[in-house]
Amino acid sequence: MALSTPQKWLVGCGIGCVGIIVIVVALISGAVVFVRGKIAPLQTASESRRKVAEALGETESFAPPPDGAISPEKMETFLAVREVLKADQSRIDAALANLDIESLNQGHPAFGSVLRFLNDLSNLIAPFAEYVDHRNRILLDKRMALGEYGFIYSIAYHSWLHHPPEEGPMILTQGNRRDRDRVFSDNPELTPEGVRRQYRRLMARWLENQLNGIRDAEQTKWRAALKNEMDRIDRDSGRVAWEDQLPPQIQNSLEPFRSRLTDTYHRSTNYFELLTMDEFRQFGSRGKTSDRDDESR
Repeated sequence: MALSTPQKWLVGCGIGCVGIIVIVVALISGAVVFVRGKIAPLQTASESRRKVAEALGETESFAPPPDGAISPEKMETFLAVREVLKADQSRIDAALANLDIESLNQGHPAFGSVLRFLNDLSNLIAPFAEYVDHRNRILLDKRMALGEYGFIYSIAYHSWLHHPPEEGPMILTQGNRRDRDRVFSDNPELTPEGVRRQYRRLMARWLENQLNGIRDAEQTKWRAALKNEMDRIDRDSGRVAWEDQLPPQIQNSLEPFRSRLTDTYHRSTNYFELLTMDEFRQFGSRGKTSDRDDESR
């Protein structure tokens, strides 16, 4: 039974927050009607994101250390954030486990099964929103900018531990690309391909900021290595930074924390960590936006 598209909601609030609502529309040729109360947690997360950006800087403005090394103190701060988030991650996993996708894989699923599935999807909003809001508040408390968090996150989990930037809940990766493109036609950045593009955009900006920060004339080899990696990313849209081999100074920064980094990776939230969108979007009854601003930052 085909579902109509009475209303869509998308709320953007910085790294991770735009991805919260993805779960709601995935695998559905349309969107779910939500009461405003279910959107409130997203607005709270958006506000906490704004406070972090105002206090510590926007995501794209972060400049990694010019010499490439990440200090033990920064690694400890990053891992402290990840550890605190484990309880939120468990709630998300529990909510995802309740989704009965198999009931929809039948040729003609019962209307009651569809309604139950949509209700379970809507119930995912709160745990994802609370995850992002909690993370933002911890970052503000520990004085770690969203860009710094995102850079360490990506270098550790994507470059070093080789988790794809678009790895996420199975509900987002099932089905073919044409179906995903149809569901996310208004917001292609929410597809796995869009997540990969966002990763590439942010990493290119961070590496450029890092390169511009090098002032030591003796850093000629490191400057050349950075330029070479930036060129590779520019030529290959599917490339992850330093995927062949991490520079020694970065490897030495991460190696003492290998087991803790491995333990704190979480697949379901990985999909959302680098997504950035700062405009509130409300989709009307026919799925069209009002006062739409497509600028992503």
